[in-house]
Amino acid sequence: MGTSSPSPYWEWWIVIYFFVGGLGGAAYAVACLLEVLNLGSHRPVIRIGWALAVPVALISSVCLVLDQGRPERFLHMLVDIKNAFLPNPK
Repeated sequence: MGTSSPSPYWEWWIVIYFFVGGLGGAAYAVACLLEVLNLGSHRPVIRIGWALAVPVALISSVCLVLDQGRPERFLHMLVDIKNAFLPNPK
């Protein structure tokens, strides 16, 4: 019928990245939702959610960089190095 493409090969870094990133996103979303609803009795939960989101995002980012296979090239995920310092021809 058709040719099937090979399945992607993911190491454990990417699995950890997805899990930890989802955990951090959910913690931040719950904290923001409770803050918007102005539920003062849940203030400790809001603080924990915000405090958990930042380190979890850092751990998730490190896992994503390590999964690349060449961690020294992590800057390429953030900036287009080839065109970063060239004038924009518009």
